[in-house]
Amino acid sequence: MSTISKSIEVDVAASIALTAFEGLPRFMPGVIAVTKRGERHLSWRAQVFGIERAWELEITDIAPDQRVAWSSVAGPRNYGVVSLEPLSVEATRVTMEIHYDPVGVVEELTDYLGVLGRWVERSLECFKDALEQPASKLGGLPPVEHLVGH
Repeated sequence: MSTISKSIEVDVAASIALTAFEGLPRFMPGVIAVTKRGERHLSWRAQVFGIERAWELEITDIAPDQRVAWSSVAGPRNYGVVSLEPLSVEATRVTMEIHYDPVGVVEELTDYLGVLGRWVERSLECFKDALEQPASKLGGLPPVEHLVGH
């Protein structure tokens, strides 16, 4: 099992930083679709370096404005957490920690070379860019608790 942990500071309050998962394809490179499949279940489809993967995950813990944790229930094995640390009234540290099992030789090689870590860093940078845009440019994404209930 491999682990990636990356953080970024965003110039928005923690209450704004955790947005609906279904909006992720708009700003996370390689994420094709995220679809709600029930109260705490989501289907993901992504393509990274020509490899397309689909998986189902379950939200295992949610604390509004603090963290969302998940674990895969179908597809490639992974689990993780996105946590928020308020730095000020209008700044937040977002940390994404992912644990995953690479599948096949290509994924094992990209894992060894740190490719997924760089993808997570780039995704966080895109997340920051999207969050720091006026809400009208984001399409008014609702908070994650509206998506998954708690």
